[in-house]
Amino acid sequence: MQQEASGRVILLLDNTEGNEKTMLTTANEDPSAMHSLASLRTYAKMRTIAVMLCFATAVAGTNPAESEEQKSSISAAVFDFEFNNLNQEVDYGADNTVERSRLPTLSRLLKKMLKASGRVEVVDTRPAADRVNSVKFFHDCQGCDADIAKGLGADLAITAVVVKVSNMEGSMRVYVRNSKTGQLIAAYPVEYRGNSEYEWSRAVSWLVRNRLLHPDYTFLPTK
Repeated sequence: MQQEASGRVILLLDNTEGNEKTMLTTANEDPSAMHSLASLRTYAKMRTIAVMLCFATAVAGTNPAESEEQKSSISAAVFDFEFNNLNQEVDYGADNTVERSRLPTLSRLLKKMLKASGRVEVVDTRPAADRVNSVKFFHDCQGCDADIAKGLGADLAITAVVVKVSNMEGSMRVYVRNSKTGQLIAAYPVEYRGNSEYEWSRAVSWLVRNRLLHPDYTFLPTK
């Protein structure tokens, strides 16, 4: 079972730190058809419960004697951000050096926020560096990330991609898979306006706070 918000999320940012506006529209991209936040949260809660039950079934057999402290977090192999350029500039030789140079910063931010929550044990992926480096795109490898995460002893595989549409807009999506079954259990999207490290970092922060860790959407253990 896959968890995903039923509407499109666009993150609008200005130059004031922390000032962000979110617009939710339906999947058919009709800006006039607005979902109420309450309805979206109710829907997400129902999907989250189902995902948690599914995940609990998949990991059944865990030692029942493990401590409450151990149960309060879940381990995840968090792979580095990827970049996918859908802009026509690629046809004219654009190498996107500047955009690609931001990816390590986004990856560190994602891992830092998950660690700081106390709900995710971020597993080091460096022992699997050869396999990781052999993958062209994790977001299009049919679940190979889950297999690598399983080999690292992680419960989950988390991958993320930045999609450039133009210099004025883009999107991010974070995928979460159960490493034991390979099942995609969550896909969290957000669209943003702008193309600087500021907008990208704020989009990552928004995804973590409002999707990965938010009680109305997350499948992660609550503290």
